[in-house]
Amino acid sequence: MRLRSLTLACCSLTALALPLCAAAPHAALAATHHHTPSGKPATSAQTQPEPDDMIVAVVNSIPLTKRDVDNRGKLFALSTGLPVSDDLMARLRPQIIRQMIDEKLRTQEILSRHINIAPEQIAAAIGNIEKRNGMPEDPAQPPCAGWRLAHHAH
Repeated sequence: MRLRSLTLACCSLTALALPLCAAAPHAALAATHHHTPSGKPATSAQTQPEPDDMIVAVVNSIPLTKRDVDNRGKLFALSTGLPVSDDLMARLRPQIIRQMIDEKLRTQEILSRHINIAPEQIAAAIGNIEKRNGMPEDPAQPPCAGWRLAHHAH
């Protein structure tokens, strides 16, 4: 029953967040098509960019900012070898927002259930991912060396 409630909550929040997501591209499109008094389109220097701390969604009172979404988009672009551009970010933004909302909901549910995963299990899972992707194993260094694993004590 709890999983069903989480699924319903996820669907509800996504439905609430979609108007925000849908409004952002239209606002950006409208901002790029302003005209000067001479009737010529305004340049990007004349339009105000959206602030990085603009809230694009709220998940159970935790805000998701434009900066969070843009950082995730840049990480995706860099990890896949795509050039980071405004066009790419605009296309990725709605998908990233949905993904980050889902992640926040899952994280909140895990914390509320007090589910803890041992670091050894995480290291083993990362090792399996490395093997499947043909990444070399370094026996002197555990797979998660250098990673800071967040531990939430509640």
